[in-house]
Amino acid sequence: MPKKTFYNLPEEKRKKILDAACSEFLRVPYEEVSINQIIKIAQIPRGSFYQYFDDKDDLFDYFIHIYKEKLMSWFIEKLNECNGDIFGVVERCYEAFINNYSEYLAGGIMNIFCNSLLRGKVSDSMNSKENDSIKDKILDAVDIEKTTLKDKEEAMKLLEIMSVIIHDSVGSAIMVQSKKVDDAEVKRFYDRIEFLRKKFTKK
Repeated sequence: MPKKTFYNLPEEKRKKILDAACSEFLRVPYEEVSINQIIKIAQIPRGSFYQYFDDKDDLFDYFIHIYKEKLMSWFIEKLNECNGDIFGVVERCYEAFINNYSEYLAGGIMNIFCNSLLRGKVSDSMNSKENDSIKDKILDAVDIEKTTLKDKEEAMKLLEIMSVIIHDSVGSAIMVQSKKVDDAEVKRFYDRIEFLRKKFTKK
């Protein structure tokens, strides 16, 4: 994680460094990630980088930590916009990917998930104990009264199932790195969510 000197930086400068890191992590396989390229984009001296982070592994760990927090906050925001409808929010998540899909993004995700070390880092971050409080916030925003689910534990299980459906559909697009997500795959995604909606929504 970052050193104290990083947290002492103005927010704008911290963001600039993280944006530069994001660009580089998505641009090339992890083994080819260049600290020189990151500091060039961020416009900071090489010595300053090592005042903020130990190495690129340290930077990547922090990058995943920040990304996870932003992703969870965004998910809760969208869940509230959907009035607690877990089917609606899953569809919004998928639509967000469809609307922002690009070969660059697909290639970047492949760069990360084709690396077993990085895949493990991401998995550890997503399953860390600090996520318990995030899960509680998500479940607080879910309206289970609209469903046939018994409790919030079942709601979390259903969300986990639907996240697998998203990963499967998104993964299909990423693996082929097509210029757009295949229409048949999109239809398959919505058909599967609709099946679950009919099964678990109160009549």
